[in-house]
Amino acid sequence: ILLLKDLTDLQKLQIRANRNDRLNQIGQITNSIAHEIKNPLSSIRGFASLLYKDLEHTKPLQDLVSYILDATKSLERVTNNVLAYTREVVIDIESIDISSLIKEIVKSIKIDETFSENVKINLNLIDSSHFIPADRDLLKSAILNIIQNAYHAMDDRGYLSISIIKNISSISINISDTGIGIEKKDLENIFTPFFTTKQSGNGLGLPQAYKIISAHLGTIDVRSIINKGTTFTITLPNERK
Repeated sequence: ILLLKDLTDLQKLQIRANRNDRLNQIGQITNSIAHEIKNPLSSIRGFASLLYKDLEHTKPLQDLVSYILDATKSLERVTNNVLAYTREVVIDIESIDISSLIKEIVKSIKIDETFSENVKINLNLIDSSHFIPADRDLLKSAILNIIQNAYHAMDDRGYLSISIIKNISSISINISDTGIGIEKKDLENIFTPFFTTKQSGNGLGLPQAYKIISAHLGTIDVRSIINKGTTFTITLPNERK
């Protein structure tokens, strides 16, 4: 039994190592492409802005140029998101109470006007304070990305459960939903930049979360059953060595 467990753990480590190599390669390529696009895109927007002003008395043509301006702004947003993803994660470590952070995140979700009351949130946190070394803002962003992904998987109706488990040298945060689930063929790609099964979204939320958790020397594991739901498990060390 111990041998099988060791082999399973070794397999997981190999999968994570391969994934990290793949993500690094993708990051380098996308960074290069984004930089190549950014400069000519700025030129297009600049000339389109000048043209828009010159066509002040020619409304139909000015309207056409406004479409160009809107399109360049949209592309610039995408490019900026890509560049933000490819930047190295620099973390500012402090001691944070993980239960308090989760409560803060859930509170921010509930006051969001787009949040549906038909999604019920169940919290099973640690009673006493439990502090871990982390970058508060970055960790909050990563957990929020995963929770939002779980929320959108439920189509405005279902149960979202968040629990914290104390281990000997780490803590685990389980985020479970009762959504549509993730197909097996998609599971290995969900942390790949730009991969998405949704009509909206840029496919950078989960990859960014993965990158942030890795920078904290943590891991993310995913289990999913179609039409039953998905569980993301974030494991973070109690101490940073």
